[in-house]
Parts: sequence; structure tokens; C-alpha cells
Amino acid sequence: MIGVDNEIGNNGAEGIEDNLHYETLKKLEEFMNAMKENWAQTIIGYSTLIP
Repeated sequence: MIGVDNEIGNNGAEGIEDNLHYETLKKLEEFMNAMKENWAQTIIGYSTLIP
């Protein structure tokens, strides 16, 4: 989805899983699922959260 080699992505994902809190991972998962479903609307929605 973000354009990196599968091996690099898998290694990075393992590092993230080991270092991020469960709630943070769930929010990232929700964000990624929303991006897959409707990327344009998701970007608009999340951009309003950025100060």
C-alpha cells in the first residue's frame, strides 16, 4: 500500500508491533482500513485533526 518491498514492510511491522501500545496499533489499523475503503474522504477527515 505504501510502496515498500514486502520484506522491508514485514520487518518494519514486526518492530512496530513490539514497540507500540495495543491501542495505538488498533488506531493505526482503523486508519489503514479507512484509507483502503475511501482514501480521499479519509484524508480530508484526518487533516482536520492536524493543528
